[in-house]
Amino acid sequence: MAQTWLITGTSTGFGQELATLLAQKADVNLVATARNTDKLAYLDQYDHGQILKLELDVTDSQQIKEVIQTTLSKFGRIDVLDNNAGLGYFSTFEEADEATVQYMFDVNFWGSVHLTQAVLPVMRQQKSGVIIGISSDAGLIGEAALSFYSGTKFALEGVFESLAQEVQEDNIKVMLGGT
Repeated sequence: MAQTWLITGTSTGFGQELATLLAQKADVNLVATARNTDKLAYLDQYDHGQILKLELDVTDSQQIKEVIQTTLSKFGRIDVLDNNAGLGYFSTFEEADEATVQYMFDVNFWGSVHLTQAVLPVMRQQKSGVIIGISSDAGLIGEAALSFYSGTKFALEGVFESLAQEVQEDNIKVMLGGT
């Protein structure tokens, strides 16, 4: 049986690299998401019915629900959730733009949290799954001009470490990866 991977932020960077790799595997159903699905055309060369490209802004709770429902309708399960969508913001602490910082928290932290909350009931019912959060060295050690970016990653580290303990009885693994 093919594993179903749901990956956010697949239009560039690590998400695009992972999606490209998984799209070439015969035993993987890939749900690649991005705010603009036109940027996912690179996957067309690998698609033989196992790829679903969906629009997703991780700050939009309605879109999160729709992506989960569409994924389950097409593939029947979600085996791996990779919370890859994210962005950086570099500024000194005192000069940071609050609206920009808030949006970064909405994407980097709350986007991962809300997606994970939406997928957890599916994985609990399946009694299996893997949830991946993308962190960074900045989530372990703060650096100048990265205070708020680090804050998003420190928060994710703490929440996902605790979540790992909560879901282990249901055979759900929680991982943190990063650069």
